[in-house]
Amino acid sequence: PYRPFLAFPELCTGCGECVKVCAQKAVTLVGGKPVFRYEQCISCGGCVVRCPTRALAVPEDAIEEFNIRVGRVAAAVVDAFRKWRKPVVYITVAEQITKLCDCVPKPNEIVARDVGFLASTDPVAVDCASIDLIEEYMYPEYGGFASLNGVDPKLHLREASARGAGELEYVLVKL
Repeated sequence: PYRPFLAFPELCTGCGECVKVCAQKAVTLVGGKPVFRYEQCISCGGCVVRCPTRALAVPEDAIEEFNIRVGRVAAAVVDAFRKWRKPVVYITVAEQITKLCDCVPKPNEIVARDVGFLASTDPVAVDCASIDLIEEYMYPEYGGFASLNGVDPKLHLREASARGAGELEYVLVKL
């Protein structure tokens, strides 16, 4: 399963960043090293991303599982919005794009030029368009999200689409 763990204990300095970032309070320091309470962990990966020494990790085979879960959750949220029976517009601000997008509260290295704002009544389509444009605007040394993060950047969108959250196809209208 997608669970963070102390992969490289020798790199851990006991700084406590993993504890600070965990809104679920699923990480504590014991003897200067992180200890995880998995019954409280929601598998967001914030602790792994926030670790300044890269001492924390998740199993490599779990990254795909995490992205599929993201797609399932997104589809459930879209379904809940549809029950309101009122129009919903999904807006993406594609600026200051980093390796891990908005998955972490503390920005890291910028990997692409600013794209701008995108909007749609289809959340899957707007995210597909965002990814495609970011790939187009990405600085050449990064090579694209797939090579940057080691995972297909649209995996979660295909899962959400398969669950009826929206369409993978879109028409981009520039204003």
